[in-house]
Amino acid sequence: MQTKLLHRSTRRISPTGAGERYAVRCKVILDLVAEAEGEAGGGRQQLSGRLRVMSMATFGNRYVTPMVASYCTANPQVTVEYSSSQSARSAGGGYRRQHLSCTVSA
Repeated sequence: MQTKLLHRSTRRISPTGAGERYAVRCKVILDLVAEAEGEAGGGRQQLSGRLRVMSMATFGNRYVTPMVASYCTANPQVTVEYSSSQSARSAGGGYRRQHLSCTVSA
């Protein structure tokens, strides 16, 4: 690919206009693939268990948290343990942990 998709500085990373358009198109493609796999499988297997996710705090708040919420809605039997930090390791030597239970209320 001969185009820049991300602006990167020492303090942040953000998508370029082309990067945003590319991400939207890729999401559409991935959604179509997931739909085709579901149709081909004849039924959906119910996922369960624990998923651990770690990210940088600012990236996680902007991108990971909405994805985790969507994932939890689609997979109510999965418990997600989300950890974030301002740096690769926080001052206390570990990540700040939040436990999220993926339950859906009707």
